Amino acid sequence: MGLDDPRSNARVLLVLIDNQQPAARHDPEVLRELFGFTATEARIANALVGGMSTEEISQAFLVRPDTVRTHVKRLLAKTGTRSHAELQKLLIRLTPNLVALAHANVG
Repeated sequence: MGLDDPRSNARVLLVLIDNQQPAARHDPEVLRELFGFTATEARIANALVGGMSTEEISQAFLVRPDTVRTHVKRLLAKTGTRSHAELQKLLIRLTPNLVALAHANVG
């Protein structure tokens, strides 16, 4: 069976990423309301959505990597996720809904 066979359960997903556009950022207030994030946790969450590693976040925010790891552990607990990757997926999945909500509130 191939992809063009109607009996096939295979699916194809194509994801295009425009590296010229900044990564989506979540409003810290919305993250606070949804998950109870602090301002610092929201900054780290946005950095994770932007694809930054623990080391990159550490350097950008001028804190130790252990400090970033501590914040990530708190983010995991507050979101009910179990891994760095799972947290990123959750935040990325929220992006279209939060962007739509922001546009709805502007109009």
